[in-house]
Amino acid sequence: MKPAHLIIFLFTTLLCTLTACTTDFQSNALVQEIQLDKNIHNLTYGYKQLYFQIEDSTGWAEVWNAQDTFVQEGPHVKFRSDHIWYEMTESPTGYRARQQYPGWERQIDSIDRETNVMMLLNNHRVKVNVPAADVVLGGDSIRIAIVHTTGPAFNWDFRDYEPQPDQILLTTPGNDTMPVALDMESIGPISRQTVFRVGKQEYVLRSIEDDYKSITIEMLEDGRGLALTAEINLTYKQAPVKDPDGNLTSVKRTPGKDLMLYFWGGFRGEERLLKLDSLYQAIPKNQHETFDLVAISRFSSGDYIKEIIEKNDLAIPMYQATEKTCLKLNCTGFLPYVVIIDERGKIKSFRAWSSVAEEMMTGKRVINVR
Repeated sequence: MKPAHLIIFLFTTLLCTLTACTTDFQSNALVQEIQLDKNIHNLTYGYKQLYFQIEDSTGWAEVWNAQDTFVQEGPHVKFRSDHIWYEMTESPTGYRARQQYPGWERQIDSIDRETNVMMLLNNHRVKVNVPAADVVLGGDSIRIAIVHTTGPAFNWDFRDYEPQPDQILLTTPGNDTMPVALDMESIGPISRQTVFRVGKQEYVLRSIEDDYKSITIEMLEDGRGLALTAEINLTYKQAPVKDPDGNLTSVKRTPGKDLMLYFWGGFRGEERLLKLDSLYQAIPKNQHETFDLVAISRFSSGDYIKEIIEKNDLAIPMYQATEKTCLKLNCTGFLPYVVIIDERGKIKSFRAWSSVAEEMMTGKRVINVR
């Protein structure tokens, strides 16, 4: 080979090595980079914090001066005075206690509801950012998000703040506001091997940008046997329930008809149920042919449900939830709400406001968005 040809050959080989002849990360059809250009706001009930604070400083000074034992761990103080143990936490504005002592008064701290706060499984509250994106994975449109804890919800607390691992969250697309509960199947802690499932397809989370503006995932050609961090299935499976007599059954859907599962209970639960049933009974008969509606109580006994049915002549089919009712449905404790399944059997929302069901009765809303 002539020297000139050898130089051209070596240059071409080097260029090929640096560019097209190598395996490009972005050219891998199984790998997908997702820009997290949306956000989810979490709903919770933890925007207030009850505590007790010293009101009678003179009387409290006598108790304080009479102490014979004193223990302090960080901001937490415990001491004994006149054979009584007192426990309190030091805050930016003085000592605060969980219980009321003589000379202490009840107070409440609150934070703005616009602050994104999440309740942990131990009822501790933390601030979070939840960057998200709407994507199509395996033919299913979903919203994927990262729940990132940024600090304690309040500038003081009775418990020490412990940093939380990031969580991967899967939900329905366009879901900007929802209650995030860490015991849902669609959320889980991110670790060295974070595998999640959408429908029947498994994926692995490869990386998260430091600024949480994007993530990289890879579709697994064979994810069988791997532990799942989170999963979501938008194809409705018959929800197991009990009828008011306690018999096990399931909520089936009618092909070609929408289905609404109205989960109720809690504060004013019966009042809202009766309002919905009144609207349901008032709609024209032909409208009943377009959808099915059932009510599922999360907490009521069968006897209580039967009493409500007989007393109010309810028309909505009534059921009790079982331990398995919420599998794949990602139930939350914020009641009432509606799980919406479209005519093709696809879950459109795991948690829609109860007003959606009421608007469906009055013709102000159509479930399907086609």
